[in-house]
Amino acid sequence: VAVVDTILTTIQDSGELLSEFKALLERDFPEFEHDIPEKHEMTVGKLVGAHITSDTCSPAQKMNRGMQEAVKGAAKIMLERAGKDASDIQVYEVMCWHHLRNIWFKAVVKRMTRYLNEAME
Repeated sequence: VAVVDTILTTIQDSGELLSEFKALLERDFPEFEHDIPEKHEMTVGKLVGAHITSDTCSPAQKMNRGMQEAVKGAAKIMLERAGKDASDIQVYEVMCWHHLRNIWFKAVVKRMTRYLNEAME
């Protein structure tokens, strides 16, 4: 939960920094046209439909579920503000293939070692 809160707070803080940068840019370069978003547009809700990847251990999966809920909640607010349907918000969970591969190969190596040790006796 703390990791998810930290991520969300960091994104919100980034929105504040962008607002400050936008104000400086408009002050110092008024002729420059930019597309810097408003701070309220800095939201994990934009990740709707995305894949959130994590490790397969319990703490990582808990953080992944927390991020999914945060994305869904932010997406619901974002879509409702825009007058769009927020009834079917999808965020996908993906397990880290590298970690899964390591778990599988570790099991294979362990079993092969036992098999070869037994064969050589």
